[in-house]
Amino acid sequence: MPASAATPPPDRLLLLYELPPGKSTGRVAVWRRLKRIGAESVGAAWALPLDAENREALEWLRGEIVALGGRCAIFEARELAGQGGSGAAVEVARLERAGYRGRVWV
Repeated sequence: MPASAATPPPDRLLLLYELPPGKSTGRVAVWRRLKRIGAESVGAAWALPLDAENREALEWLRGEIVALGGRCAIFEARELAGQGGSGAAVEVARLERAGYRGRVWV
């Protein structure tokens, strides 16, 4: 459904991934990369503000996850109206207001 005046456009990127069981080296590397680019854990997903820089970072990470034998999906999302702005969306907004842009490319 296209965004309209009543429905705001997506403003977040969400990453969902799964790695095969075995060595934890790949899992730790993915977790570290997500933390370095400023992603916030939202249960089983990782969230970042929707912008070109974050999209590129997640696309690179998707390639690394697939190279490790895993599966990965990236989604554009927005919080549904009436959800009260709870959880990760509030935290990401707080970080944005504070000027947080903690990105380290590895």
